[in-house]
Amino acid sequence: MEKLGQELRAELDGGYIGPALRAELEAAIDRSVKDYRFPPRYYGAEVTWDPGTDPERAGRNREELLQDAVGALLETGGRRGLQLSYLAQRATSHEHLARLMNIHIKRVLESRLPKDDPTPRLLARARTALARPPFVGCGMLGGRPAYRLGGGDEPLLVPPNELQLRRAASRVSQVPRLPEDPAKRRSPVYPPERFDLVLQIIAEQLPVFTISHVRTVLNRVLSLDYPIMLHSAETTDAPDHEDEGDGDALRPEVARALGTEDEGFAAAVDEADTDSDAAVGKAAAEAFLDGLQPKHLELLAVLDRGLEETGDIAVVLGVSGQSVRNWTKEIQPRMEKIRGLPPGVRLRAMRIVRSRLPREL
Repeated sequence: MEKLGQELRAELDGGYIGPALRAELEAAIDRSVKDYRFPPRYYGAEVTWDPGTDPERAGRNREELLQDAVGALLETGGRRGLQLSYLAQRATSHEHLARLMNIHIKRVLESRLPKDDPTPRLLARARTALARPPFVGCGMLGGRPAYRLGGGDEPLLVPPNELQLRRAASRVSQVPRLPEDPAKRRSPVYPPERFDLVLQIIAEQLPVFTISHVRTVLNRVLSLDYPIMLHSAETTDAPDHEDEGDGDALRPEVARALGTEDEGFAAAVDEADTDSDAAVGKAAAEAFLDGLQPKHLELLAVLDRGLEETGDIAVVLGVSGQSVRNWTKEIQPRMEKIRGLPPGVRLRAMRIVRSRLPREL
């Protein structure tokens, strides 16, 4: 592999974009535009990138994409692409840098796509769901129909305060969402049973609420204000198809998430448990287990027994050490998302996961 030139290395290490990095970005754009290597929607329905068809427009589109790509490299958070600091850490050769640049341009193009707003569709589903138990109408609030959970004393018709709305959004953000399907323009976001759980959580946190308050909670959850749990393995520092090392460093993290419960903590969680916490924990466990193969469950069972050395695990499972490392990398994103849950919910989720692991190993 061709090593990075001194000028490229200096710009990467210095954290600035000079002529060398700009040339690499331009080359990545040319590779991306040539033969339209990404789906047509990435380029816009009426946008031409072919200099032979419309040189002026093609040049303008290319320059705009270049400016976006430069800006995205320098952004904090890397929401539109890769960060310059990440390239400096990971690029070990000219070929490797070119692959990273391809990923960066793809993400910048993705960030320019029109975003679908699922909130109106979710609110239509909410209106239907709120017309049946366990929800009941309780008059009017601010000129809108008000709802609450059935049973118990009827609460005062008082709008929820900001703290209650924040708690509701925080809890709803833990409900697993469906992954986005690039082939589909619209995503349902939640399957029916999970959306029922979303509404139940909102009703538990807001004694009285209207559709307007449901909209407020959903808008906060679906924005970047709250973490997205259990629906995407992608992070800003993990590019598509990138090699993340040999996997040995991941295994202790997995083992810690499966670690022995503290009895006092478990008892406190049992005592303070709510129906929604238990339901979120169950949904998180199901999302974690969905799609796992027997080999992954066997690996988790061995890790749960406290084994940490790759060689020992390979002997127990009767496979190679490389297989152990590969399987660990495959389940690591799921474990990271489980660890992002509140402690009580995480504990309940991992109890369910443990109950599904094979016992004969």
